[in-house]
Amino acid sequence: MRRPDLLAQLGVAGVGAVAAARMGGGSPAALVAASGAAAVAGALAAPAAPRLNGLRLAFATLAFGALMEAAVFRTGLAFGRDGALEAHGLSVAGLRLGSERGYLVLSAVVFAVVGTALAALRRGPYGRLVLALRDSPPRAPRSA
Repeated sequence: MRRPDLLAQLGVAGVGAVAAARMGGGSPAALVAASGAAAVAGALAAPAAPRLNGLRLAFATLAFGALMEAAVFRTGLAFGRDGALEAHGLSVAGLRLGSERGYLVLSAVVFAVVGTALAALRRGPYGRLVLALRDSPPRAPRSA
């Protein structure tokens, strides 16, 4: 089954990619700034998502994806007048990660660190509260 909410995710990822390329793309600071730009773009779409489900959620994410394409990606805002944007490879502590193998190792390490942090967050008090809210919203505040 195709997930229509992927349109919104790809729009947010595109904003992050453009921001990283605009900042030079080769430094960890550019990645942090790109993450911030993607978080802002995601925060624009997030308020409506919890109240929607099914077909309405599909249409909302489709609309967000179309908005991102029309307002950001098809204008000079994202790629300039030439329609192309050059991104450089990542360089961490003087080590240039220009090969596919270097990116694979870095991605695996980041995935492991973020996955471990998210698992710890879910097992903690905040994660239990969020799960309680999902399972039984009326009873969750009394059990927290």
